[in-house]
Amino acid sequence: MLQTQRKDLADIITERRSINSFSDKPVSEEVIIDLLETAKWAPDHGVREPWRFILCLDNGKEHLLEAMLAYNSQCKKPKNPDKIRAKIMGPSAHLLVINNAETNRKKWEENYGAASALIQNFQLCAWEQGIGMIWKTGSYIDNDTFKEAMHIDSDETIIGLMQIGYPDQIPEAKPRTTVLNKITTLK
Repeated sequence: MLQTQRKDLADIITERRSINSFSDKPVSEEVIIDLLETAKWAPDHGVREPWRFILCLDNGKEHLLEAMLAYNSQCKKPKNPDKIRAKIMGPSAHLLVINNAETNRKKWEENYGAASALIQNFQLCAWEQGIGMIWKTGSYIDNDTFKEAMHIDSDETIIGLMQIGYPDQIPEAKPRTTVLNKITTLK
């Protein structure tokens, strides 16, 4: 049985793709919460659970859009607001993954690793259910105007913005380098 589960997990890992094009089919809040309940079992040094989430659905996407447009207005090279609107309104949901403030560098790195593992668990659990997403980390994640608009403390760290939805298109896999080119074995 363990071998079968392992193969299924391996398939999910290798078949998962970052999705940029979403269908109109909504992903419910309940489904997202259930996925996060599983994803929270990520490796987490000291079980600090450093994360919190802001889930943007329906009118919440409008709030996120306003925050993005406020950030965009401060950029040296602002993007087309219509393109920003399409990126925000297209996916069914957006999830901001935020880590607690941490001044100790070692703990900050451990917390970042834990949140990253949670995000990967979240993506894999979603993919298993036919839900796709993409992990975004634009320069807005460090912008005080964006953070304030989204009710994020200036010393908290945004680990990523997950755009979530059912895929409209699934891109082809990009080639990966064999691990044999990346490993040094000491015997």
